[in-house]
Amino acid sequence: LLYRRRAAELERHPELREELALTANLSARVASLFSATGLPLTADSIEPLQLVKYEPGEHFGAHHDYHQTGESSVQGEQRMFTVLLFGSTLPFDGGGETHFPLLGVSVWPRVGDALAWMNVDDEGAPNPRSLHEGRPPLEHTKVAVNVWIADVPFDVDRGLKKAVLT
Repeated sequence: LLYRRRAAELERHPELREELALTANLSARVASLFSATGLPLTADSIEPLQLVKYEPGEHFGAHHDYHQTGESSVQGEQRMFTVLLFGSTLPFDGGGETHFPLLGVSVWPRVGDALAWMNVDDEGAPNPRSLHEGRPPLEHTKVAVNVWIADVPFDVDRGLKKAVLT
């Protein structure tokens, strides 16, 4: 999707083509899910995917996925939704859950499941109740993919370096 202009260069690296095909497929599937629910969406509104891996004891503290100001965004966009795709299963008592402290909700990862939430309210303003954290797994490795859905499509010609380097 983002690399159509570099197709010739990618011909020399089949492993990258496979990886890009996978990420394009995941983005397209998430976009079609949202479109099926009545929110017209294309993969162009999805940031480059982020693979995360938590070893036992590692965590990601409480945070919001929305942007406070345009300074933290890639192209001035706002992250309307987050979809977290789980690539591993952890036991219910094994830690590694995604916890929403203001809601009192925790979700344990199961491979193939996805967790979705709104980062903004109906007016597009940041929703502080979307505060969440990745709690540390106790004995197993947690693998997931962050899918951030923006309020506007990304313009590849404007550059995505800031998204790739964060």
